[in-house]
Amino acid sequence: MDQMFKVPIRNLFCLLSYVNDMPELIESLNDVDEDLITYDFIVNQFIREVGWLHRRGFVKDYVEKQEVTNRLAGRILINESIPYLVGRKPVLVCEKDEYSPDILLNQVMKSTLQSICVNRYVKKETRKKSFMQLDYLHEVGEIQLTKKIFSQIYFGRQNVHYKRMIHLAKMLFELRLLSHKQGKWSLFSAELDEKALNGIFEKFLFHFYRIEQKDYRVASEVLKWGLEGNTSFLPQMKTDVSLTHQNGLEKIIIDAKFYKNAFQEHFGKSTFHSHNMYQLFTYLMHQKKELQLRGILIYPTNGTCLDEKYQWSENVWMEVMTVDLDGSWKEIHRSLMAVVDEEDGIKKDEIQAKIDKVFDSISIYPEYTSHIIRITDYKWNQEMKDFRVEYHVGRRKYVFHYPDELDALVEGYEVSDDKLEQLENEVNYIKRMMERGIGEKEYYPLTEVKR
Repeated sequence: MDQMFKVPIRNLFCLLSYVNDMPELIESLNDVDEDLITYDFIVNQFIREVGWLHRRGFVKDYVEKQEVTNRLAGRILINESIPYLVGRKPVLVCEKDEYSPDILLNQVMKSTLQSICVNRYVKKETRKKSFMQLDYLHEVGEIQLTKKIFSQIYFGRQNVHYKRMIHLAKMLFELRLLSHKQGKWSLFSAELDEKALNGIFEKFLFHFYRIEQKDYRVASEVLKWGLEGNTSFLPQMKTDVSLTHQNGLEKIIIDAKFYKNAFQEHFGKSTFHSHNMYQLFTYLMHQKKELQLRGILIYPTNGTCLDEKYQWSENVWMEVMTVDLDGSWKEIHRSLMAVVDEEDGIKKDEIQAKIDKVFDSISIYPEYTSHIIRITDYKWNQEMKDFRVEYHVGRRKYVFHYPDELDALVEGYEVSDDKLEQLENEVNYIKRMMERGIGEKEYYPLTEVKR
């Protein structure tokens, strides 16, 4: 029997947003407390979107309609009319184009509202709101929602404002499919088996790295066995995610493995699952020798956080890490981005944490007021070679720029070789100048004041 994982609805929502290639849904909810993102919350977002579309006006198009009539209109369908003619009935079957809201987009909307009305995971008042929205769609027919139906939807200039509604409808459809397969669901969490979660997470990782970073080309590779003989009996070697750097010299191979426990027990000793390690090692051994290679196994956190690294040679590394699917989405995002965010061997999230620490430690007490000024608006350009941090103190914008090569302008100044240390020195210098009421003077070599 497959092991079960409890996953918060908010995180399952984020995973499916990437799987369905619509991360903008996550961005639209950035200001919402993560704990508030429940199944019912997502349903309410959909109902709100339907209400907005109704106020704007539902899209209409010409739809072919067939009707039995004694008034000729449109095209006469002879074959369909023959039974009536034989029966000597004074009617014909006619087909005509009617300008109607009964199109696929509105049919998906209505069918989703109907599924909400009978969904036991939705609150009673939410089901009532969904039922009331159905009154606006009395001219629209019903359809059976399937994955194929959603794949038939295309957006153009006339219906692009339907995109968010369709994305939410697809999200609810995916969640409903999963809820039918699994028994223990609630408004806040879902229990999924290893097989279901592994399939979702593999696709999520692929689309996450395809969307969230630009330094690596993302693909799922089919590798050829380096063996001679009858290869027809050899299994296919296919990676979950292969990240190839733009410089052509670095590659990361990621394999998602979802087990209740990242370890196997053998005579009382805990070790990583041997077949997973063998599989990833085989992938690495079938790469070009000149590449800098990293193979990473990703497991869900289950009481044990892992970030282990093993070196095979100067250019080949194997890593085992865990991702806490029960944690906040921001932490999940940060841990996955840390895989590709490295600058001179240092992970970018570690650099960002140090920058955060610099600004968090700064409190400015100006001489002219009792109001304490803290620097909360700052942004790093994500590079170390051309290190740049922009920040605001009051209405002024400051730009700290530490290029890879310092020019003659800094001659005579004591400049630290550590860019983060120099940033902290100059921010503290600005703090002291402001506290003395002489912040207009510019005695900091690498900081420019933008008026």
